[in-house]
Amino acid sequence: MTAVTGWLSSYALGSTSACPAPNNTFLKCELATIKPAYAFIMYGTNDLDHYSSASDLTAFRNNLNTIVDNNIAAGTIPVLSTIPPRLDNPTAGSRVAMYNQVIVEVAAAKEIPLWNFWKTSSLSGMINQGMDGDGIHPNVYNGADGAV
Repeated sequence: MTAVTGWLSSYALGSTSACPAPNNTFLKCELATIKPAYAFIMYGTNDLDHYSSASDLTAFRNNLNTIVDNNIAAGTIPVLSTIPPRLDNPTAGSRVAMYNQVIVEVAAAKEIPLWNFWKTSSLSGMINQGMDGDGIHPNVYNGADGAV
């Protein structure tokens, strides 16, 4: 339910009628339905496109903390991922480091695993920094498939 192309971090916390309370957010419903042992969490790429002020960065941090807390409460081990470079838009690309810093700080504060996807994609010799031709999605992006 939450592995959806184009989503902001806040969308995962939005309400759904697919599950009754207290699992009536997209994230809680998904966790209750599939009961994963691990969740690889990558939000921020779309957040930075829509939000640019310091208060928006605080909102992203709060959303990420809530997402992590919901996973832990459900018995799922969250693994946060930094976001990849944004090669499509210099303005959005200039905010990647700020969002990745928040992701690193949340992982450290919650003492959970961190996958530094940005660092891996930024290694020397990585063709197009591992990004698809659109400059937003990791290569190879398959259109509407957010997660395959």
